[in-house]
Amino acid sequence: MGDLNAHINENDLDFISSDHVKSLQDILPNSYLADNVHYRRYCTKKNIKTDEYGKRVLELCISSRSRILNGRTLGDTLGKPTSHQYNGSAVVDYCIVSNNMLKMYVFFTVKDFTVHSDHCPINVCLSLNFSQVQQKVGRPIPKGLHWNNAVQKCYTEMMLSKEVESNVQSFLGKDRVPQRNGVDEATEDLTDIFHNILDKLRSHLNLPKGNRFKSKKRKRKKSSLGFDSECESMYRNLIQSSRSLSKGSVNEEKLKNYYGLKKQFKKLVRKKHDSIKQRCLIPCWN
Repeated sequence: MGDLNAHINENDLDFISSDHVKSLQDILPNSYLADNVHYRRYCTKKNIKTDEYGKRVLELCISSRSRILNGRTLGDTLGKPTSHQYNGSAVVDYCIVSNNMLKMYVFFTVKDFTVHSDHCPINVCLSLNFSQVQQKVGRPIPKGLHWNNAVQKCYTEMMLSKEVESNVQSFLGKDRVPQRNGVDEATEDLTDIFHNILDKLRSHLNLPKGNRFKSKKRKRKKSSLGFDSECESMYRNLIQSSRSLSKGSVNEEKLKNYYGLKKQFKKLVRKKHDSIKQRCLIPCWN
């Protein structure tokens, strides 16, 4: 699933069309699986010629019994273009799935054109049947503790105490099954020992139970060098142009207008950036 940069005509098949004929059953081996595909692909662009990459994609689909969802699945039955360039639109982004999993894909859609890329996003929806397994919920992770000399001294005394020594002796003397259940049980017992030590350490030193680590405030990202109101105004015009492409039908006039504005916007930002650099360097030269 993604940009394969391949142009494929709708009349070129990604499966073998006549291998399910009854007259071939006596010739083909018993292990042969016929390509029982009931729907051909459709594409809004009728005059596209299959290029070299497209031929390779078709060979891959036939040899691996995989199928192209574009122009064949609910949500994109007409083969909507996925790439819009200054010289036209075409289908170059594909979703290819195994023939055995073809019925699991409920729909395939090509999203609207945006300013962020000259390729439209594509997505699929699968219908899966699975049973939910209840997993054991793990214990919460203890809060952070600021380590200093006082904490170190108190921790050392507690580790050398008779209570901890007896807990460790009982932990080592317990018989466990050398399997997964036994390892999980040993891990729980050892974790309980350290949790008890941590709780007593907090109560003995009157430490807060909350987390000492404070969330850092995100710094507001500063605007790029030279990006002033003129650049922002042109950027808004570029956004409006991309929205007009996504709402209505994409034609050559709208595409040329969009890519023309995009070229002017990049040129203006580069010019502003260079002018700011010149202003900063002139005092250094003098």
